[in-house]
Amino acid sequence: MTAFPTQAAPRTTSPRYTIKSAILVLVLLLTLFASISLVVAGHFSVDEAAYHMMLRSFSSGGSLSVWNGYEEFPSPELVLPMLRVHDGRLFSQYPHFTAILATPLYWLAGYQGLYILNAVSFIAAVGLSFLMARALFQNRGLAIDACLLLIFGGFAWQYSQAAWPHALSMLFVTGAVYLTVTALRSPASRRSLALATAAGLVAGFGTGVRLDVVFALPAVLLPFVFAVPWRPSHAVAACVGTVPGLALLAVTNLVKFGIAMPFSYGVAGSGAASGPLPYLPVVLLGFAVVAAAWLARGSRGRSWLASHRWSAGLIVALLLVALGLTPLGWHIISKFANGLYQLVVDLRIRDPGLSEPALLRSPGGGMVYRGTLKKALLQSCPYLTVLILPLSALLRGSKDSAAVAQLCLVPAAYIGVYSYFAWHGGQAFNLRYFLPILPFTSILTAYAWRELRRDLTRAWRRIAVVAGAAAVACFLIFVPRSLATIAHQEIAFLTVPLVIAVATFILVAACVHLGATAGPNLRGAASATLAVGLVWAVMVGLLYDATRAYDWRKKQVEFAREIVPFVEPNSIVFVPHGSYFFSLLEQPQVRLAVPSLDDYRDFRALVDYHLESGHPVYLSLDRRFAATVEERDLLRALQTQPLHEHRLGVLVRVVVPHEVAPGS
Repeated sequence: MTAFPTQAAPRTTSPRYTIKSAILVLVLLLTLFASISLVVAGHFSVDEAAYHMMLRSFSSGGSLSVWNGYEEFPSPELVLPMLRVHDGRLFSQYPHFTAILATPLYWLAGYQGLYILNAVSFIAAVGLSFLMARALFQNRGLAIDACLLLIFGGFAWQYSQAAWPHALSMLFVTGAVYLTVTALRSPASRRSLALATAAGLVAGFGTGVRLDVVFALPAVLLPFVFAVPWRPSHAVAACVGTVPGLALLAVTNLVKFGIAMPFSYGVAGSGAASGPLPYLPVVLLGFAVVAAAWLARGSRGRSWLASHRWSAGLIVALLLVALGLTPLGWHIISKFANGLYQLVVDLRIRDPGLSEPALLRSPGGGMVYRGTLKKALLQSCPYLTVLILPLSALLRGSKDSAAVAQLCLVPAAYIGVYSYFAWHGGQAFNLRYFLPILPFTSILTAYAWRELRRDLTRAWRRIAVVAGAAAVACFLIFVPRSLATIAHQEIAFLTVPLVIAVATFILVAACVHLGATAGPNLRGAASATLAVGLVWAVMVGLLYDATRAYDWRKKQVEFAREIVPFVEPNSIVFVPHGSYFFSLLEQPQVRLAVPSLDDYRDFRALVDYHLESGHPVYLSLDRRFAATVEERDLLRALQTQPLHEHRLGVLVRVVVPHEVAPGS
């Protein structure tokens, strides 16, 4: 493994990329404009509702608790998904730093403030990606290409127009790594030490946005360890920098859950809250890889590897076989391999017997959320198999291997951890948990694109453009016809991308194998296939994922506009489920209750309490809800006033008989 450089390489000349720069700036401005003027601020999932409730309560009084009427009448029916009960109050399971950052925007724009925060975060992350790519490769053109890939080449842009803080967490990860890059390229002085501390500080506070920002720490610490000369003081400084953010997160968790640790969702045995033991295999594997890289970094290690590559590969293979022969080793290897294939290649192999809230399974095994197929990483970004080119540069120890190694750390950490647990992100159309890796894969893809197209003739460059245009035409002509059924969608959005990914892999692998002897025809064909993969990712990300996410949010908002005029402030609304009703949270002091959460045990008591307290009581009755109320006679001695018939049923108000107007 090549050591990380500690001085900036000389800047090479590159085209000004004037048109691309203009496009980049225009798209970023449109991103902010869309979040302010064009977005429909609906709730894509229950996660966004939890962030909404958290922000609503914090912005009104600085409270970490979430208000939904639980303090008045404690009932499981008021504990909506992603909320936790502690000390007689409700709390969001998610870290609170997002609410702190979004409060000024919430005062200005309400729930839409979360959208604006993510748009600003996305723009800032793109800017940092540009600076990082330029610092690592000293090439302005490559940096602009990387930014365009980040915006268009997959599903990243979709999360700039959303409420959950994935774009914000991506900004913290990118910022922490960029500060590390800057520190490495500064002289070993107070400034570089301050930058290293700042990198840890950003990573620590980023964990208060999303806990998985902690997976970026290897990308912050290891470059200082592998620098030549190595900088242990900078690694220590980065660790110290994480303390304020993690300490504040631990304090907020103590208030919210009674647990004085930063990594907790407040539920024993769930994820990070279950303790460090489940993570031990991943940590040990990571340490083994780091130790091997450390041994290989010295002159003796490099010279031995250069002359014994096959022997080194055989040793690794034998170690894996020996580990696989033990029951525990086989369990770890098979679990990791299965999760890796699921999340990176194809989710259709996932066990259909697993309980997946709000997710259905298609006849072909596809995971379906809101009528839309959920995609693995390569099914969203089939061009990513081109990354074997920069990986080969890393293994060969090329002049760019240090930069490539630094860019690989975040993707390796996120993919490694999430693959081991096979966490796919639940209610989403793609691998939202992988969003923080996309700035780094975009830079690596831009590097591979540059290497493939180096010295190509104008004819092959034109062929690549034509191939991309043909992919656009195929998508626009044939894909809409496949949207009639999920089975047909599987071909277009799950199978075709894998075909493109395999074709790209084969051609790029051939180029890597032949090295300098790879002819222009082979590299040209690889470039053309890469162009097809890039175009397909753009079309799927914008015309399938983003448009369907917009449509779902729009339905939520339109439904809310139907029923909000009938719901008075300081009321309680009983609903069959949260979907479609979360927009009511913008109404002053509206409580949402889901009776099915406790099988209607507290339903009548809640109704009576709020009627006696003078609070309006509403039911949104669908067929099942209405049948349950009637069969169990849950409204005995009460009457209902129909207010509005909507697409899911009817909104009624519950009243005592003497309140009913004659003829109602």
